Amino acid sequence: MTIVMLILFFQNTRDLYLVTSVVFALAVISDILDGYVARKFAQVSRFGSRLDALLDKIMVYAMIFSLFYAGIYNPAVVFAMFFRDMLADGLRNYAYEVADSSGSNFWGKAKFTCQSISIGLGLIYCIEPEYSQCVWLANAFLILGFSLSLPGLLNIILMSQQTTYVHGAKISLHSSGVEIVQGIES
Repeated sequence: MTIVMLILFFQNTRDLYLVTSVVFALAVISDILDGYVARKFAQVSRFGSRLDALLDKIMVYAMIFSLFYAGIYNPAVVFAMFFRDMLADGLRNYAYEVADSSGSNFWGKAKFTCQSISIGLGLIYCIEPEYSQCVWLANAFLILGFSLSLPGLLNIILMSQQTTYVHGAKISLHSSGVEIVQGIES
């Protein structure tokens, strides 16, 4: 759907901005529903969770960068959000490898919600430029999403530092002490 949205968006017509908005809304709704269905029917997998998060990020940033190109977003806001996400993703991937955990949390869902609302507001401005308040609201929701994501980033930083490898042994750090989770293999 991301490629379809980009093709439609860059035609730069009011009608196709509207179609882009509908496709984006359907993509967000289908993302929410597929996660719900996967959890309800116990079809959640580590690979599926990570792939879903990656595809969400590609879709969201494709639209954020497109709206940035169209003059909707402040560059500092886009840079801060993108840098935060790249840092969080790198640390999360490391933490998942050493801690064998995965899944989203409240902070990530709040960030995705704010990003989606922000993109929707940016698209509304593209459709109806007379709604200039949508530009500052789109930036405000992106800033809100960034702010709401900071506790999640802190959690990822702490999680990535709790488990590490020392001379081939998997070591987990806890408040009660150090535990060797997996010994050195010979």
